Amino acid sequence: MKYIPIRVPVKRGRFNLYQTIRSAVEGQGEEILDNDILAVSSKFIAMSEGRVIDLDSVKPSGEAVKLSNAAHIPSSLAELILREADEIYSTLPGFVLTIKYGMVVPNAGIDRSNVERGCAILYPRDPVATAERLRLQILVDLGKRVGVVVTDSRLMPTRIGTTGIAVAAAG
Repeated sequence: MKYIPIRVPVKRGRFNLYQTIRSAVEGQGEEILDNDILAVSSKFIAMSEGRVIDLDSVKPSGEAVKLSNAAHIPSSLAELILREADEIYSTLPGFVLTIKYGMVVPNAGIDRSNVERGCAILYPRDPVATAERLRLQILVDLGKRVGVVVTDSRLMPTRIGTTGIAVAAAG
């Protein structure tokens, strides 16, 4: 097995995910081959969908203010969590324990790292559909049969660092 990291320039606003990946692969002198598995960050997919939110643009509801106080987080972030979470279970200082896409995730998968200060990035709208769409685009355009895994990272209790997880997969 061979891992080949593909570097992509920082993007702002919506962009074509497939074309960006293909250009980056080719720009590094690599090619997509049959049976390759592309691991694509959920945050990169969300960025391509324009799911980066300026927290100052979010108007918190009364419920968000209560959640904000309970979790010790900004009320605008609490509002986004309320909008994005499938279910909310409990709070810890700095976090809201939620369910999103059938997974237990802090803050409904909303992240404030790796994004401009004062902004937050949401999870992709439909990571399974995005993985399948990307797989099909590669098949149709390049004639290559690949797998696509949408990745994220998690902090794990009692472990140092983060653990990679699959949010979705196709192929």
